Amino acid sequence: MYKYNKIRFILFKSSKIKKMSNMFSYMNLENIDLPIFNAKNIKTMEDMFAYCNSLRHIKLSFFNTSNIDNMRGMFRCCENLETVIFSSSNNINVKKMDDMFDSCKKLEEVDLSVLFFQKKQL
Repeated sequence: MYKYNKIRFILFKSSKIKKMSNMFSYMNLENIDLPIFNAKNIKTMEDMFAYCNSLRHIKLSFFNTSNIDNMRGMFRCCENLETVIFSSSNNINVKKMDDMFDSCKKLEEVDLSVLFFQKKQL
């Protein structure tokens, strides 16, 4: 397990990345801030922060996220997660969100207003 308590990306270039599955899984982080994050080619963020047991707050802002369709288990087993803030200039056309917050026992605030759900899912 890695021993970092905060990660902040500034101008993170991800224009050629297609999968971010498990990118931060099992890391010992308390706070993550991803501003100006270009995710235009990313399709999946499955288990991206899974099992980050120390994670308390996460802010995902300025995404270009229109192609992301899989957020399955994204915060799975983040037992101390309290706040998740999504901020985006466009909708996220997510299709898979099962177990996204599974075992997030302390979760108090989640804003999913930028997520776009296709009619067939409802």
